[in-house]
Amino acid sequence: KSLNPADNGATVAATNNGDGTLTQKITCPANTDSARFDLITTTNSAQSITCSKSTGKYEPRFLARCKETNPLSKGEGKQKMGLSKSSIKPCSSTHASAVGEWSPAKMKEKLISMTDTKCGFKHKVPCLKNGQCTLDTDKSGCYYDHDNEKLVMEYFVNLNTPVWSFTERDALVNKESGVFYFWGCSGDYS
Repeated sequence: KSLNPADNGATVAATNNGDGTLTQKITCPANTDSARFDLITTTNSAQSITCSKSTGKYEPRFLARCKETNPLSKGEGKQKMGLSKSSIKPCSSTHASAVGEWSPAKMKEKLISMTDTKCGFKHKVPCLKNGQCTLDTDKSGCYYDHDNEKLVMEYFVNLNTPVWSFTERDALVNKESGVFYFWGCSGDYS
């Protein structure tokens, strides 16, 4: 028996020990650019297990498993800004004030700008600042949550070089402190 998922490339070799016992050993696949494999054991599993001729049972009971880890190539984040006291509801698809530079199209233009010296996601997302990712301009943008009176600004990025841990990815993708500016921009969004 094995705790290993089927079809992940691990090999299991059985060896007849010649004394009435049978040993099985699992070997994880070699690491590649798209997958890494770690042998995971528990108190009930090991890389090698032997079936005893006297008991007819394996000790430990199970073969270990090969855990596959894939690199992380995407990231996302958002900022919610309470605007209940504002008469302007930027990025709203229904409010009368969301016209001109506050319209959904113009707000998106501001937020996804890579040239504006004040406005946009690029000023608060580390990988956009240092060129280690590209902004997914189709998915990134904003909307106005009328129920909670909040502007929601969301960004999606593709990492230029995938990373192997959430810590690495978060350091590149998570928004820095402060706000995404969409007012007082250097560009013209009228």
